[in-house]
Amino acid sequence: MSLLVRGCVVRVFYYNCNFVTAKLYKRTSYLLPALKKSTLRNKNDPNPLSSHEDQARGQPVSFENMVDSRRNEAFRSILVQVQSEQSCCDLHKYCSQYGEVKGMHHYSLPGSLHFVVVEFTHRSSVDHILSVSCYVNKTEVIPVWSPFLWFRAPKKALQPKGSASQLPSLVETNGNSTPTPVELKSWMQAAESFSDQILILHRATSLSDLGSRLRFLTARQIELALSGLFPQVTVLPFGSSVNGFGKTACDLDLVLLAGKRQTAVRF
Repeated sequence: MSLLVRGCVVRVFYYNCNFVTAKLYKRTSYLLPALKKSTLRNKNDPNPLSSHEDQARGQPVSFENMVDSRRNEAFRSILVQVQSEQSCCDLHKYCSQYGEVKGMHHYSLPGSLHFVVVEFTHRSSVDHILSVSCYVNKTEVIPVWSPFLWFRAPKKALQPKGSASQLPSLVETNGNSTPTPVELKSWMQAAESFSDQILILHRATSLSDLGSRLRFLTARQIELALSGLFPQVTVLPFGSSVNGFGKTACDLDLVLLAGKRQTAVRF
């Protein structure tokens, strides 16, 4: 098995959704079973809140600290394309050879494309695993240093259906799952007030933890691509991706900081 390489910042702002989260739990408790069932992102963890939301419940987190935390995650993470959800076990075993794995976040895209964000405990583990990664054919690609990889597991029969329950507890599956229009409509109709509908809509469609991770990984990839010419370049998401108003599949706004010059780039 092996990994293959695929060819305006606000200074004082508190990123804290405690009030909204608390009201949501209080006023929509009768809908929680349905919400949890649909938006559950970790089959082994009944708590649908991300680790960052858990931290925010203790005390306010400054905007700068939140951005630094997400950037550190990106520095310690790789994005790996796998054959299916069942590949997570083999991928975890392989990655553990190069450092302690802190978490794995699986998601899929149309066309049976599966990906896993692997977060290590230490940044050096990413450098190590990239140093031992290879290319399918160097004569057909331009060699690059990239955290976007493809995992080639040993040839073997697919695991029996239902074996996903045997995944390590740190593996989150189907991280990009969202409620269907029918589910969302039923929750909205069952709400007791218009305010409850707003809270339900926010919880069901807001940007997930995985969505935030992928945005900062994208920024990191652009940094790596530009670092040859601009060693001090910094690329940061801004707007709805980081201010708490982002929703699933929203656009990604990026700002490029290169020395004293600041150029906003919109995708």
